[in-house]
Amino acid sequence: TRPDFNKMIEECKNGNVDIVLCKTQARFARDMELVEKYVHNLFHEWNVRFITVVDRIDNARKETKKTSQILGLTDQWYLEDTSLNIRETLKSKRKDGQLTSSFATYGYMKDPEEKGHLIPDPEYAPVVKKIFEMAANGVGLSDITSYLNDNKIKTPSSLKRKNPNSKMRYNEQWTTSSVKKILKNRMYTGDMVQSTQTKVNYKSKKKKALPKSNWDIVPGTHEPLVDK
Repeated sequence: TRPDFNKMIEECKNGNVDIVLCKTQARFARDMELVEKYVHNLFHEWNVRFITVVDRIDNARKETKKTSQILGLTDQWYLEDTSLNIRETLKSKRKDGQLTSSFATYGYMKDPEEKGHLIPDPEYAPVVKKIFEMAANGVGLSDITSYLNDNKIKTPSSLKRKNPNSKMRYNEQWTTSSVKKILKNRMYTGDMVQSTQTKVNYKSKKKKALPKSNWDIVPGTHEPLVDK
């Protein structure tokens, strides 16, 4: 997630860097594990000197190591506290029925007049309604999938790309599982359903599914696309 940082590390590893100069150690990393890995270990192996202007850390001076480690711990605690505060704020919003995710559910869009509220997307709400209509009339998942692909209707994941040049992976083609996911989504009945997944921890982007008993569900928060 930090391409320039990774590029710098690679240059250090290849012997093309003599000094890494930072304003503070936190600008390099707030993760104690990274500080130990690079500042106090690999940089020594690669003959890279690490210096900070404000903290006066210098890995060539052994007397600054303890200061570096203490700063690393306090910076990490700050990250943990910030993460916890953000989680609590988002949890409160979800309890009030406000959308807290980056993207609106397929078929909806974020209301420009009311933060956290969903309104039907004029372009894709009819697609969702068509999927439910076909299913209600006995059309199978495979045939619904073929209909969507034959008509070149954009998939949910393709709409999540922030710009056309993004390298984010997405599915251009509908699959039976993506159709089934829409048919099982309670959001389309007008209920806000969130917290179905959670991050393993604040350092990781990996998510794990939560049991339904942990989901945040608030009925009647937005216009339904199908009846219950």
